[in-house]
This record gives sequence, C-alpha cells and structure tokens, in this order.
Amino acid sequence: MKKISLLFLGLLFLPSLATANVIINEIAWMGTSVSTADEWMELKNIGIADTDFSGWILEWKNGDYKINFSEKCPSTVIPAG
Repeated sequence: MKKISLLFLGLLFLPSLATANVIINEIAWMGTSVSTADEWMELKNIGIADTDFSGWILEWKNGDYKINFSEKCPSTVIPAG
C-alpha cells in the first residue's frame, strides 16, 4: 500500500516538473532614455531548474509580429532562480 501511495504522489506532481517557470519580468518596448531603438525584454526563470528556451517564439495574437528567441539571444538557457 505504501508503494502505491508514493507512486500516486509522484505522478501527481510530475506535470509540475515538466512545465517551464519563465515569466516576462521587464520590457522596454519603446526604448530607453538612451535611444528609442534600445528595446529589450527580460525573461526570468522562477523555477528550480535551468530552462532551455531554444525554439521558443513569442507571437502576437494576430500574427503580425514574432520574436524568435533562438535568433535574438546569445544563450538559450535561463538559469534557475
């Protein structure tokens, strides 16, 4: 009975281990005081494991604009925390 309970608990929490905990933390979408072309976005990993975001694309709902992070970022791994 004990083994079954532990297996059930393990399966219950498995989906939480498979999801990425990356948030958009800050955006300078109109540039900064340095330049209007100084646009950037900060992604933050609030999870407990590193997240590789190669292949991730941020796309506007109407499809007019897309950001392919693999093409824009020097590294595609966001460290945990």
